[in-house]
Amino acid sequence: MTSAAQIADVLSGASLVMAVLAALFAIWQPDITKALQATVKPDPANRGPERALVSSALWRVVPLMIVTAAAIALLAPRSLSIARVTVACGIGCRDRESCRLDEAAGLFLLTEILLVILVTAISMQVLDLVKKRRALKS
Repeated sequence: MTSAAQIADVLSGASLVMAVLAALFAIWQPDITKALQATVKPDPANRGPERALVSSALWRVVPLMIVTAAAIALLAPRSLSIARVTVACGIGCRDRESCRLDEAAGLFLLTEILLVILVTAISMQVLDLVKKRRALKS
């Protein structure tokens, strides 16, 4: 199998994983938003439903964050290699023929960037949910 065929296969798999992760994030977003908007009642004894809502959201979003981070880690070596070649071709390539645009490699790098954006958004929500959970416990 050629390098181009290998990257095309990996790109297909990475795109599928990203699509599933993004779909789960979108499907669960209303529940996460609802948990983040939960009000902290003055009486700690009356905070049970809100605590359950936040816990449920965390049980969804934390594994999603972990799997997204794992996907990033799996793709990172190839992404860094592609980025290194791209920079080298853009800065110091004298032979333009050897530095031809590789669309599959570019899309692979874009997929990695989108996964980083997704994990950043998820991580921010995890932090907000943890803060909300602490507020509900106090």
